[in-house]
Amino acid sequence: MPHTQFSVAVTSPDYNGSLRESDFTTLGCDEVSMQIQGHSDAAWRSLAQLMTAVEAGKVAPDLLQALRTQAAAATVPTIGITGTGGAGKSSLTDELIRRFRLDLGD
Repeated sequence: MPHTQFSVAVTSPDYNGSLRESDFTTLGCDEVSMQIQGHSDAAWRSLAQLMTAVEAGKVAPDLLQALRTQAAAATVPTIGITGTGGAGKSSLTDELIRRFRLDLGD
């Protein structure tokens, strides 16, 4: 039976270079706004685009100031969950969120 030869090339990809090249936003300042209402797919998409634009520094200064003003006026309860590895923090968090969603709606 004849043998088939294979050639294998082993390369070392430049992961850092690839990450730098792929870390960009396609959003422009004029594409984001604070007109996000409700829980529709469009509203969640708009929120995600706004967050991306803020992180990328692509938000107009007046819009960013309006966001900061609204955030400063909001009061949001915060719960801290701590513990050693394997204590069940993630399981507890998942269960709390599941119950909040069931009791209060999505």
